[in-house]
Amino acid sequence: MIAVDTPELVLGFSIGVLLSVCFFVGLAYGVRLALCSSRPATVLLTSFVSRISVLLASGYYLVIARGNVWSLGGFVMAFVLVRLLVILWNRTTSNRLTQAKEIR
Repeated sequence: MIAVDTPELVLGFSIGVLLSVCFFVGLAYGVRLALCSSRPATVLLTSFVSRISVLLASGYYLVIARGNVWSLGGFVMAFVLVRLLVILWNRTTSNRLTQAKEIR
Protein backbone atom coordinates (compact mmCIF):
# COMPACT_ATOMS: atom_id res chain seq x y z
CA MET A 1 0.00 0.00 0.00
CA ILE A 2 1.22 3.49 -0.84
CA ALA A 3 1.82 5.75 2.14
CA VAL A 4 0.41 9.21 1.46
CA ASP A 5 2.21 12.08 3.18
CA THR A 6 -0.90 14.13 3.95
CA PRO A 7 0.80 17.24 5.42
CA GLU A 8 2.98 17.57 2.31
CA LEU A 9 -0.04 17.02 0.06
CA VAL A 10 -1.97 19.76 1.89
CA LEU A 11 1.04 22.09 1.77
CA GLY A 12 1.40 21.60 -1.98
CA PHE A 13 -2.34 22.06 -2.47
CA SER A 14 -2.34 25.29 -0.44
CA ILE A 15 0.63 26.73 -2.31
CA GLY A 16 -0.90 25.54 -5.56
CA VAL A 17 -4.22 27.31 -4.96
CA LEU A 18 -2.47 30.57 -4.10
CA LEU A 19 -0.09 30.49 -7.06
CA SER A 20 -2.74 29.26 -9.49
CA VAL A 21 -5.02 32.16 -8.62
CA CYS A 22 -2.04 34.52 -9.11
CA PHE A 23 -1.29 32.79 -12.44
CA PHE A 24 -4.77 33.35 -13.84
CA VAL A 25 -5.05 36.89 -12.46
CA GLY A 26 -1.72 37.62 -14.13
CA LEU A 27 -3.02 36.10 -17.36
CA ALA A 28 -6.11 38.30 -17.31
CA TYR A 29 -4.05 41.37 -16.46
CA GLY A 30 -1.52 40.61 -19.21
CA VAL A 31 -4.25 40.18 -21.83
CA ARG A 32 -5.88 43.46 -20.80
CA LEU A 33 -2.54 45.25 -21.00
CA ALA A 34 -1.83 43.67 -24.38
CA LEU A 35 -5.15 44.84 -25.79
CA CYS A 36 -4.30 48.45 -24.91
CA SER A 37 -0.62 48.26 -25.85
CA SER A 38 1.10 49.28 -29.05
CA ARG A 39 3.35 46.21 -28.66
CA PRO A 40 1.04 43.39 -27.52
CA ALA A 41 3.46 40.56 -28.31
CA THR A 42 6.04 41.97 -25.91
CA VAL A 43 3.47 42.32 -23.14
CA LEU A 44 2.14 38.78 -23.66
CA LEU A 45 5.63 37.28 -23.83
CA THR A 46 6.72 39.05 -20.66
CA SER A 47 3.55 37.98 -18.87
CA PHE A 48 3.99 34.38 -20.03
CA VAL A 49 7.64 34.14 -19.02
CA SER A 50 7.06 35.63 -15.59
CA ARG A 51 4.02 33.44 -14.83
CA ILE A 52 5.71 30.23 -16.00
CA SER A 53 8.91 31.10 -14.13
CA VAL A 54 7.04 31.44 -10.85
CA LEU A 55 5.20 28.14 -11.40
CA LEU A 56 8.35 26.22 -12.33
CA ALA A 57 10.34 27.70 -9.44
CA SER A 58 7.56 26.72 -7.05
CA GLY A 59 7.42 23.19 -8.43
CA TYR A 60 11.20 22.93 -8.15
CA TYR A 61 11.04 24.10 -4.53
CA LEU A 62 8.28 21.64 -3.66
CA VAL A 63 10.11 18.64 -5.12
CA ILE A 64 13.82 19.33 -4.69
CA ALA A 65 14.04 21.53 -1.60
CA ARG A 66 11.28 19.75 0.32
CA GLY A 67 12.37 16.35 -0.97
CA ASN A 68 8.83 15.07 -1.39
CA VAL A 69 6.77 14.34 -4.49
CA TRP A 70 3.45 14.45 -2.64
CA SER A 71 3.64 18.23 -2.35
CA LEU A 72 4.03 18.48 -6.13
CA GLY A 73 0.96 16.25 -6.51
CA GLY A 74 -1.07 18.60 -4.34
CA PHE A 75 0.28 21.57 -6.30
CA VAL A 76 -0.78 20.05 -9.63
CA MET A 77 -4.22 19.07 -8.28
CA ALA A 78 -4.76 22.63 -7.07
CA PHE A 79 -3.72 24.10 -10.43
CA VAL A 80 -6.11 21.84 -12.33
CA LEU A 81 -8.95 22.60 -9.90
CA VAL A 82 -8.43 26.37 -10.10
CA ARG A 83 -8.20 26.12 -13.89
CA LEU A 84 -11.53 24.32 -14.06
CA LEU A 85 -13.14 26.87 -11.74
CA VAL A 86 -11.82 29.76 -13.84
CA ILE A 87 -13.19 28.16 -17.02
CA LEU A 88 -16.60 27.60 -15.44
CA TRP A 89 -16.67 31.15 -14.05
CA ASN A 90 -15.78 32.62 -17.46
CA ARG A 91 -18.45 30.58 -19.22
CA THR A 92 -21.18 31.66 -16.82
CA THR A 93 -20.04 35.28 -16.96
CA SER A 94 -19.94 35.31 -20.76
CA ASN A 95 -23.41 33.70 -20.89
CA ARG A 96 -24.80 36.43 -18.63
CA LEU A 97 -23.19 39.14 -20.77
CA THR A 98 -24.58 37.58 -23.95
CA GLN A 99 -28.07 37.37 -22.47
CA ALA A 100 -27.88 40.99 -21.27
CA LYS A 101 -26.90 42.15 -24.77
CA GLU A 102 -29.79 40.20 -26.32
CA ILE A 103 -32.29 41.84 -23.98
CA ARG A 104 -31.20 45.33 -25.04
